[in-house]
Amino acid sequence: MEQSPLIALNKETCTGCYACVRTCPVKAIHVHSGSPVPEVNNNRCIGCGDCVLVCVPKAITYRSSLQEARSLFESGGKIVALLSPSISAEFDDISDYRKLVTMIKALGVQHVNEVSFAVDLLAYRYLSLLNDFKGRYYITSIDPVVVNYIEKYHTNLISNMAPLVSPMIAMAKIIHKIHGEDTRLIYIGPEI
Repeated sequence: MEQSPLIALNKETCTGCYACVRTCPVKAIHVHSGSPVPEVNNNRCIGCGDCVLVCVPKAITYRSSLQEARSLFESGGKIVALLSPSISAEFDDISDYRKLVTMIKALGVQHVNEVSFAVDLLAYRYLSLLNDFKGRYYITSIDPVVVNYIEKYHTNLISNMAPLVSPMIAMAKIIHKIHGEDTRLIYIGPEI
């Protein structure tokens, strides 16, 4: 199943203020002559979300995964939720995070795990890598925006990316090892 583009611009809602064009750090949004509204070039987009934040008329939106999540819950299989380490910032009104876990499990999730566990595991791998770097300098960011930027605009630096998976991928591997390869995973986080 092919996914829709990450960023979409609604031409009927757009007022043509071009704030998105000015804020895009990689010039993925541009204006063609004769067109009153800009267009998004998703091949250039790195998924930073800056355009979504500056769009006052809310003409720019990002792809929602809600329908995919609903389908996952309706599938009836084993589901484990992986929570972003920054998820508590999104739910600052919940003082007891056992309530959040209970709410997530009510959706049909069997287990809820924080990805921060994998962050701790990877910290030791990073320490080992950096202690034995043999004069090589590594880019250690796991932020998808930074990784996309390097992969699209600085391909000469790809070999400098630390050869470690992201905490989300590491946690997914751990969950599959513990609960079986047939376990379905859903990542819950504030990132687009």
